Amino acid sequence: MSFLSEALKAPGRMGAIAPSSPNLARKIVACAELGTAQTIVEIGPGTGPITREIRKSMAADARLILVEINPQFAQNLVTAFPSADVICGSAEDLTAHLATRGLASCDRVVCGLPWTAFPADLQTRILDAVVAALAPDGIFVTFDYA
Repeated sequence: MSFLSEALKAPGRMGAIAPSSPNLARKIVACAELGTAQTIVEIGPGTGPITREIRKSMAADARLILVEINPQFAQNLVTAFPSADVICGSAEDLTAHLATRGLASCDRVVCGLPWTAFPADLQTRILDAVVAALAPDGIFVTFDYA
């Protein structure tokens, strides 16, 4: 399975034709200040380039939750990151995903979703879910391609 073939299958869900670069992944993770975070959520991890950087920077006892809507990517993430909690589902349901895991909030949300590929109402629903899921002192880091 290639990133490009999955992008061509679901152009409304994927905003890139290639995974994020290692340099971008390092910059995004640096902005997230993961060292003190106990619960980290990545939404839209895709094939995991940012996830790999998160794993390098997070505390050994921190919990990593990956929310990926693409079933093939989600399955690959389960294999690639066995200690992560991989959810095949929508970021719109982030608070429900956390609640089913006994969590009221998370400390960090790192996001690689293709914002410009989404209609405005979906963008709003996802951002509302992120705001509702973040702890009061939480950090949200995202990027987009233009």
